[in-house]
Amino acid sequence: MLPGATPILGQMHLTDLTVAPAAHKCTFVLHGASDAVANALRRTMLCDVPTVRISSVSFVTNTTIFPDDMIAHRLGLMPPLGAVDPVNGCVAFSIDRQGPCNLLSDDVHCSDPSVRLRPGLLLCRLEEGQCLELTATCTVGDGRKHARFQACMAPHYAKTHHRSNQASECWCEATAFGHDCRACGRHKPSLAACGGPVVHRFGFETDSSAAPLWLLAQTLVVLERRVAQLLAAVTAPSPGLAPSDLASP
Repeated sequence: MLPGATPILGQMHLTDLTVAPAAHKCTFVLHGASDAVANALRRTMLCDVPTVRISSVSFVTNTTIFPDDMIAHRLGLMPPLGAVDPVNGCVAFSIDRQGPCNLLSDDVHCSDPSVRLRPGLLLCRLEEGQCLELTATCTVGDGRKHARFQACMAPHYAKTHHRSNQASECWCEATAFGHDCRACGRHKPSLAACGGPVVHRFGFETDSSAAPLWLLAQTLVVLERRVAQLLAAVTAPSPGLAPSDLASP
């Protein structure tokens, strides 16, 4: 259990953790989680982990065929790589180029030498006589604010039994074990054939701005904090409510 972990998250543990750093992918098996908690983990990973992205662009000169807002939008979708401070994101980027050339993310200079945009991304084409000069600053946000802040891509999970890879079996509660389900058309195996307790097999990848294990750790921190806040809110005495009213029956 993590330090200060809530009982809900403290019951969970991970096994079969596999990380492919080159592909920015991660898979694991989640034990001891309900469907609601597993989905909360997926949604938190997608929407609630703070990241740093370009959010404000000031143009000095733009004689390209692209309007300012299109170039600013494309810059916002290019994830910064390196030691970007996740607390305040105090880094600035600048461009001062003339054509003819293909303007890439590699040509965007950062105020912090340890930070750069993801290389190899095409920003725009500069023809003869065209130029682009601008400055850009970053802010911290999450996926609920805008999709560009999402460092996680395609988080997914399959509900299976441990020691079994059967992800297409029936999970309808009204269907008896060992029978075909009339609702979903799938088979619900017998208890003897289930192959262990129910687990959730997760998989996700990042946009290269965050290491998979860092993103997973931050997801658990955010989810744990929000669950603790929710428990504190529902257990706090309300005006006019006696302490005995909060006791378990």
